[in-house]
Amino acid sequence: MNPQDPLAALQPLREPAALHWWPPAPGWWLLALLVLGLLALLVYRIASRWRASRYRRQGLQQLEEHRAAYDEHGDPTRFVAQINAVLKSVALCAYPRGDVSRQHGATWIEFLNTQLPHNANDHRFPPHCFEGVYQREAGAQDTAQLLRCARYWIRHHRSAP
Repeated sequence: MNPQDPLAALQPLREPAALHWWPPAPGWWLLALLVLGLLALLVYRIASRWRASRYRRQGLQQLEEHRAAYDEHGDPTRFVAQINAVLKSVALCAYPRGDVSRQHGATWIEFLNTQLPHNANDHRFPPHCFEGVYQREAGAQDTAQLLRCARYWIRHHRSAP
């Protein structure tokens, strides 16, 4: 060692210990809690919407069962009555009983059409579409259009607040 070289007497530099990733800083804990809370809220909202729209899924299933039966027996009068009954049951689940139960004829069709979104003009129920229930014969084309309108109404009607 050279006494005139003071740098030679220095010890080598010591490196600090490596930083560990665990435990995280308090900010990361807060962020994790916030993300978990938002995830729980999202799951709750999705589950509640799924439960709230159960009546829609059941109504669509009933429509498909009646359509399959119609394809077998071919009685349009019965099919129109079944579509009307399904729409009534779905409406009773979505709206107050007093608003739905007293509706029939033209007022029933008007009620159904007013519950659709404003841009659904192609899917509105035509006037007198349920008169086939009270006649001997309902046209096959009328039943196809009525089924299409009923499916759309069940999927897209506005629920009561």
